[in-house]
Amino acid sequence: MTISNRAVRTGGKNKTKAKLIYAVTAGALDDDLDDLFGINKAPIYSLNAEGVGVVISDLPSTQLRPDRRNIMAHSEILKRLMSQTTVLPVRFGTIAAGDRAIQRFLSQYKHQLVEQLERLQDRVEMGLRVSWNVPDIYEYFVRQYPELRRQRDQVYGTGSKPGRDERINLGHMYDKLVNEARSAHRERLEQIILPSCDAICSNTPKNEKVVLNLACLVRRDNLAAFERQIAEAADIFDDSYTIDLNGPWAPHNFVDLDLKAITGRS
Repeated sequence: MTISNRAVRTGGKNKTKAKLIYAVTAGALDDDLDDLFGINKAPIYSLNAEGVGVVISDLPSTQLRPDRRNIMAHSEILKRLMSQTTVLPVRFGTIAAGDRAIQRFLSQYKHQLVEQLERLQDRVEMGLRVSWNVPDIYEYFVRQYPELRRQRDQVYGTGSKPGRDERINLGHMYDKLVNEARSAHRERLEQIILPSCDAICSNTPKNEKVVLNLACLVRRDNLAAFERQIAEAADIFDDSYTIDLNGPWAPHNFVDLDLKAITGRS
């Protein structure tokens, strides 16, 4: 294990201080971090071992506020690192007690880290979100699906207050149709864009108007082809939908890091 020259030169090296972790990288980035500062404007440096680096900054305590300024600073550091090397991003707020915790982490997981760095080399994550662009998603489905409309009319069209079981059954039918629509759209969309992706991860929609929330792993040199296929895929959706493409990001959804050894949590 070696401490980068950046840590020694700035006086940032303090083995007993808490360490805020930003990413695991392929190789050392000693000189490339000279003008980079992290949360609380702390100097960024790396601890390196056998071709793997952990990019960190010192932290006065093990508490860190998840406010917008700190989260944006974390994100900006990841963007900078991505422009220089392959990155395994670490979730915001991951804190190690000190250098020894990081040393144990590198020693225990070196082979897994190298394997993941090789798998993600020259790749980025692109976000793709499809949403229903309608004022009332429930009414939209009522108009689209006659069976839902009939069930709705049976429950609420008599003028009497519907029973609990009737309302629950109607809700189940609505949820079933929404999930079936999401599955069908995902299958059609993936058939178009998968040739330009190495992998696709489907994340849980954050609200009921979100059709799909996908993370796509794409080679940097294939981004243009990927964007062309997204434009092609847009043709399968009418004006009731909106498509949002964002990125490139560090590949958060395609990294599997067990951080127990580095945080001290069981």
